[in-house]
Amino acid sequence: MKYNEFKEKVKALGNECVENENFIAVLNTNIDKPIKVFKRRVHEIDVNICIAIPKHMQILKLAIELAETPLDERVDEKLYYVKLPTEAKNNTLNKYRTDGRIFFDNGKENATFQTKFTKEQIKQIDWRLWVFAVEVEE
Repeated sequence: MKYNEFKEKVKALGNECVENENFIAVLNTNIDKPIKVFKRRVHEIDVNICIAIPKHMQILKLAIELAETPLDERVDEKLYYVKLPTEAKNNTLNKYRTDGRIFFDNGKENATFQTKFTKEQIKQIDWRLWVFAVEVEE
């Protein structure tokens, strides 16, 4: 499980997460102490709660799944736009999702066009495009 996936699932249950370089914690006013999953070791989790309602059990299961995930698999791969150095609005690499054709346009991703790529995907299209890669800020 990836950190972002964990945070989305916890949020869907009505809870929030906080994190730092050492751990990610689930906060809830109904839980006295947050559930913590540590980022530096696999299988390390801090749980000191009473499982009083089914939602608490779901959060605990999510935390255990995240804690069991190898560290290198928890982080989403960075995504990039490929933007040509021009003032033109149509300077961003687009790729048809159906047939893989590429072109430059406005960079708005949708069901038809992909505009965010991993480093590997960019290099597979054409390694020379990597110099124009700009990290996607979320």
